[in-house]
Order: sequence, then C-alpha cells, then structure tokens
Amino acid sequence: MNAAKLKNPSFSLIQTKLYRPAVSDNLIRRPRLTNLLNNGRNLPLTLVLAPAGSGKTTLLSDWLDTCPCPSAWLSLDESDSDLDVFLSYFIAAIRTIFPEACEQTLALLQVAELPPTKVLAGTLINEIEGLHNHPLLADEQRFVLVLDDYQLISGQEVNELLIDLLRHPSQTMSLAISTRRDPALPLNKLRAGGLLTEIRRQDLRFSAKETKEYLQRSTEHPVSDSVAAVLTDKTEGWITGLHLAVLNLRHISDSDEFVASFEASERYIMDYLVDEVLSRQSAAVEEFLLKTSVLNRLCGPLCEAVINLDTPVCNGQAYLEWLEQTDLFIVALDNQQQWFRYHHLFQLLLQTRLERQYSRDEIAEIHRKASLWYAENGFVEDAIIHAMAAGDEQAAVRVVVTHRHEAMNQERWLQIDRWLRLIPSHLIDEQPALLLLKAFVLQRQWRFPDIPPYLDSIDSRIEALGPGPETGQLRGEVDALRSMLSFYSLRSGKETSALASSALERLPMAHSSVRGLAWLYYAAGFQATGETTRARELFLEGLKEDSLHGNSFPSRILFGLCFLTWMNTDLASLRQVATHYLRLSTERGLTEGVGFAHYFLGTAAYDANDLERAESEFKAVTVQRYIAHAAPYSQCAFGLASLYLARGDIKQAGEVIDLVETYSIEINNSRILAETNLFRALLALKQGQYAEARHRTAAFDDITQSVPAVMLLNQEVVLASILLNLATPADLRKAAAVILRLRDLVERASNTRRMIDLLALQALLADAQGNRAAALLSLGQAVDLAEPSSVLRAFVDLGSKIASLLAELGRQRSNSGFIGQILQAFPPADTQGIDLIHTVPEVANQANLIEPLTNREMEVLEMLAQRLTAKEIAGDLFISERTVKRHTANIYQKLGVHSRQQAVASATYLGILDNTTP
Repeated sequence: MNAAKLKNPSFSLIQTKLYRPAVSDNLIRRPRLTNLLNNGRNLPLTLVLAPAGSGKTTLLSDWLDTCPCPSAWLSLDESDSDLDVFLSYFIAAIRTIFPEACEQTLALLQVAELPPTKVLAGTLINEIEGLHNHPLLADEQRFVLVLDDYQLISGQEVNELLIDLLRHPSQTMSLAISTRRDPALPLNKLRAGGLLTEIRRQDLRFSAKETKEYLQRSTEHPVSDSVAAVLTDKTEGWITGLHLAVLNLRHISDSDEFVASFEASERYIMDYLVDEVLSRQSAAVEEFLLKTSVLNRLCGPLCEAVINLDTPVCNGQAYLEWLEQTDLFIVALDNQQQWFRYHHLFQLLLQTRLERQYSRDEIAEIHRKASLWYAENGFVEDAIIHAMAAGDEQAAVRVVVTHRHEAMNQERWLQIDRWLRLIPSHLIDEQPALLLLKAFVLQRQWRFPDIPPYLDSIDSRIEALGPGPETGQLRGEVDALRSMLSFYSLRSGKETSALASSALERLPMAHSSVRGLAWLYYAAGFQATGETTRARELFLEGLKEDSLHGNSFPSRILFGLCFLTWMNTDLASLRQVATHYLRLSTERGLTEGVGFAHYFLGTAAYDANDLERAESEFKAVTVQRYIAHAAPYSQCAFGLASLYLARGDIKQAGEVIDLVETYSIEINNSRILAETNLFRALLALKQGQYAEARHRTAAFDDITQSVPAVMLLNQEVVLASILLNLATPADLRKAAAVILRLRDLVERASNTRRMIDLLALQALLADAQGNRAAALLSLGQAVDLAEPSSVLRAFVDLGSKIASLLAELGRQRSNSGFIGQILQAFPPADTQGIDLIHTVPEVANQANLIEPLTNREMEVLEMLAQRLTAKEIAGDLFISERTVKRHTANIYQKLGVHSRQQAVASATYLGILDNTTP
C-alpha cells in the first residue's frame, strides 16, 4: 500500500496555524532566557508556563529567530483536542521542514475509525526517528516543534499521544510547549531525568531595568527610574500590563501623573488598563474590537460580515492593518497579512466588555453572521460552532446537511464524525438527514446489524416531511442502504436490485458516494438471481459515471466487479480488474480501495496456488493493519495464515492469528474475533489437538452468516472441514447441518466459487457416510467448476482425504489432466500411498513436455527441496544470490509452477526428485 500517494481527506488545514508569529520591532532581547532555551534544545521537552500575556509566544518566536536548528510552529486551538485534528496539524507542522515526513502516520488518519493512540504514537515515533539522517539535521542536531497555547487542549487522547512520545524520547525532535497551566505530562519524571527545560512565570517577569528600556523604546520618550519601578511593581513585570500602560502613556505628557492615577486606582489592573485603552479609541474602532472578539481568526471579509462594514474607505482589511500598525494586541498569522488573531488575553478582556455592553440577542446576531460567512466559505466546523453559540441549532443542522454529501463523496469520514459530535443528540434524532449520515458512518465501518434501527427512525420522520424533492432524495438514500442490507441478508436478488434501482432514480448525480453504493447493489442483485452477464454489464455501465464524479464512485463499482468475477471463478478477469482497482485507488488516495484491491489479487493468487504472489499481496495489507479497512485487513491476515499452514509453518500462522485477535479487540469487532477463534480451531486440528479443536467449534453451533460467502475465510467452509476431520458421528451430523446451511447461502447468492467448496465438502461428507458414488459425483462437479480457471486451493486445503478421492476420480476419467494438476499441488505427505503416475496418466505424459533441467538447476532444485534459503544455496554452490534466483526462475518456468513448494511437489510427482527428499 503506497502511503506516499495517499492524501489526508479528513479536513482542510488552516495554514495560518503553522506560521510562527513575527516579533515586534520594540522587542526587548532577553539573552538570559534565550540562552536557557538554547541549552535545552537537545532535550525532549521545553516547557514555557505562565499566565496569559506573560510573553511566552514572543519569547519562543524570538528564540527561533536565532536558533541554528530547523524549527516548526503550531498554534493550537480548542478544535485540536480531537486527536485526528491535532495529529494532522502536528504532521503538517513537521512537513514545513520535511515535506515528505510521516507518510504512514498521515495514512492512519484517513480511515473511518481512528486506530488506538498507542498505534498512532508508535508509528509517529518511528517516522520522526527516521528523519535522523536527513541533511537538515547535521551533527546530531534536532529540529524543534513548538506547540503554542497547549492549555486549549482538553480531553486525554492528545496528552496520551505526547506521553508516549516522551516515554520514548526522540533523538531527532525536541518539543517546546507554551501553556498557562501544567499539562498532564510526566513532568516529574522528565525533570528527575534531566530531560526537561522549564521557564515559568517568575522567569518571564520584566525587571525594572527591562521595563524602563521597553517603555522608552515603545513611547519614544524618556522614562524615569521611579516610573519604571512603580509600573514593574504594580504589573509584577507582566509584559501585557506594561504594553497596555504604553498604549496609555503615548497619549499623555506627564508619565508621573499617569502612574499616580494608576497607583490610586482601585479597579483590577487589567480591567483598568483596557478601559483606558478603549476610552482613547473612536466608537467605530471600539465596535470593531468588541464585535470581532468572538472570532478566533480574523480576515477582512469575515470582519465585514459580522459588523456590516460596507464603506469602501474603511473596510475590514483596513481596520486589521491599522490595528497591527498601532500594535494593539493583534498578531499576523500569515506572510500575506490576510489572517490575524487577537492576543488571547486581550480577546478575553474584549469579550468581557462585549458581554457588558451588548445584549444576548445582539451577541447571538454577531455569531449568526459569522456562521453564515464561515458556511458560505467552506469552514464547516467554524460555521457549526458559531451557529450553536448563536443559539440557532437549526442553522447548525442546516450547515451539516448542506455539506454532508461533499464530505461523503471525498471519503472524509473522520470529519463527518466530528460534525456529528458538535450537534446535540436530540437534534440528530429529529433530523432524517443526520440519522442517514450516522447510518452511512456505520456502513463504512461494516457495522451492518446496527443500521436497521436508524432506517426505521428515518422512515417515520420522512413521512412527516410530506412530498417534495428533498423527501425523494432522502428515500433514495434509505433505499440504497436497504438494498445493501437486502443483499447481505440474502433476501431476494430482485428485491436488492429493485431497492437499488429506486435509489438511483431518486438520487442526483452530485450524490456520488450514495449512487456508487446503490449501483454496486443494483448489479449485485442480478448476480444473486443468476443473471451474471447482466450484472457485469451494469458494473461496466456504472464505470461510465466516473467522468461525472472523478472521486471514489468508481471504487465502489470496481469493488463489486471484483466480487462478481471472483464469485464466477474467473481468476484471469479478477486479476485484471483488481489491478485496475489498485491503480485507481492508489492514484485517488482511497485507502479502503487499495486494501480491497490487494485482497482480491492475493485471493486470485491463492486460489491458483501461487503462494509467493499471494503472500506479497496479503502482506501489502497486513503490514498496514490500522491503515487498511478492517474487512480486507482481517481477510488478508487469514489468507496469510492459510498459506503459512499450506507451507506447514503452524507457528507463523499462529503468530498472524495472534495479531488479528489483538486487532479485533482493539477495534471492538466481535465478528473478526469470532473468526480468529475458528481459525484457532483449525490450528489445533493441524497439531492433532482434537479436543481443543472440538471445544472451539462448539461456539459456532448457532452460526449465522451475514455476508453471503464472499470472503476468503468463510465460517461455514472452515467449520465444516474441521468437523469432517474430527469425524465422530456427532461431528458428522453437525457437518451435515453446516453444509446444508452453506448450500442455501451459495444457491441464493449464485456464488460459483463457493459452490466448489460446497461440492468438495459434500464429497467428503458422503465418503464419510460410506456413499462413495455420491462422493465422486459431487467431487466431479466441483472439479468441472474449478477447471476453467485452475482453482486448486479449494481442494488442497481439505487435505489427504480429498486427495484420495481425486485419485480415484482421475482413474475413472479419460481426461484427468486438471486432476493431475490439483494432485501435484498437494504436499507429499497428503498423497502418500497414491501412485500418481498410474493413477493419473497425464502426470507422466507431462514429463515429455518439460525442457530438461541443467545440472546446475538440478542442484538448486534439490536444495530448494531441503528448504535452504537463496543465501544458503549461494554459499554452498559458490555462486551469487542473483544467480540462484535466475536458476530458480528457470526451474519454475520449465515445471510450469509459481512457487518453491509447487516446484518440489511437481518434480517429485514427475520422478525428477526422489520421493524421499526432505
């Protein structure tokens, strides 16, 4: 899975949060503090902690101006408390230095459900450490990442992420955090280990000397020592208090008089100074300051929207530029001077004044105007937040409803989940569109059993809306989901297609995500009724809509087309379609599609017994288990475990199942957990632990298959095969019931590939019941279905009992070449006692078609049979590994096989290798 080509679709990053605030021309350099920061830049954490307005941000920005190490900046706000948002910005900040950094972590943020924090942290740690040898980090240097205003982070997930980062300190990155309060991080442990640099309130206080220098530079007037001393004392060296004093001193001639007045004031110092500053502004400026204080970021058009500024000479941008020029507590957030913010403390003081001077209704109107502007300009979350602040819950709902299909079309499921969390649950319950959105989130998470209650609630609410275009579209979405549920519950294929057709008729082209779902099950319904040609035509027709959408729509269609070709046992077409599916999904950054495409390619290879190719495809997904969708990940893992079993490596198969089990618990997926238990029963059987195998299968007495036998690991097939191997009368009765249930599933889904499994299992059951003729009849039907695409593993995975039946079937048939091919794929242990040369004449005849192996190739083949690695073979024969691989490729070509195991088996059957070769 190529994460480098994956994009983060969760939301649009606000680039201004990544700009480091510029320092003022009147800045007083504070070398004692910057030296302290420089001395700690190779430690994991620097903490600058002090109340608002103490100069934390200014100090860090000034330090980075002269710091020789690469640096990045992230200005935090309340929305960054969501872990996926925080991590997206965290990575974006790092990428301002290293543009290709943290690709794997970024890919983890594109899934429908966020992986566990420890997984995210572990991936991030490894990727940050991977930057160690980057040319920008010469001489063991680290880069610095500043997290400004960390006190705005609420909740524990972000803290847990940083705790993990600090538990395993990077040698590449140093974090610098500015905050108003101690963060919930292991400060004592870091302090004790000498891994923490701290600058606190007392360190940031201005001395009388620094105060005097600052006042004189800012006012361009001489300031007496006594004035500086009094202001230092009264403000306790607090730079924001000093700055407010400067704004007042600029307008008076007698600084001693100001200080006396200030000294005599009984009001709280901050309130007093803000009152003094605002009293010197015009009414228009004061209105601008107060009304825009509700905004966390400011730009000209946004300010105009909330204040109704329409004078061409005095527009929002002009106000912002004037405020910056007068140094009135405003900070530029970008180099283009388009976005600004107020100093946080000044903003709080302005908001306090706003609440005193304006009524609740007037303040609500300001929020309402802000919400409208944000919504019109695509800032959906800001629009929701301000609509809720205005008390206009319905406006917040309208924002989500208006933008939901755009987000769905772009697969922005984590963002959709955040939107829904901003809306009170009682509003969601009242709105069919929001209930539908929740249902689609469940659908993307494959939590199908949880969907019907939502659809029932939606139906009743749609009825209350009455007729109209909106009602029709909502019904179309409901029909799309019901068509999916109809297919997976194996109701009538005609019902599935009818519901999907209704959805397509009602849904506009712009709703491409839902249309893709509907089109998928429109065609699948025809497949379920046995109209395979029509289903394929519909899938191909659906691909034509791609030109109208250009996003994830064709991914749904290709997903369905892959399943169709697999169910029809057309492995060549499956490889072709899945290859196209992989290319398209990779180009468009569709992680779910990438995972499923690899799954289909791996399944095609596994069925054909090309275990090396299957391993490559399955591993492409399993190595990225938290990036891939749960369905392809679990199935690729089961496929990987199956091929390890095919190689006789029970230990490695068990290790894969351990990982799947842990994963299923982490994501709370009971279905995958149940499947791991079933696979453990298979592992127990392979090790001769029959009691353990029987115990684990007991949990599946009441098995119900909610997916119509379309996955590689099918519960009925695995359960029946285990029971047939246990073979007590009770086990055989259970096996017969499972096979009967499987037949019903397969016939209703028109699934030819699974029919092969069914017929092979029926053959084993009939043989176990003493009905050899019925067994050979069922097996013959299975072989006939498997032969056109050379499906081998359906038989090989059933072991020695089916091999014996195949041999007998081969003796009865005049043309048994394919049976010979199947038998060659079995490991030698499963065909002991079978005289393949006389049982299946075509096996012997194939020897005449093989180009003779050279002496060197024979040596390599014998060593392959001894399970030596390429490196070991190269050492024994005194040749290079590259030469060994060339000889191996030649051997495969001459024997017409794809793997080491196949080569050894084929050579043994053909008499090229001695049957006693280990």
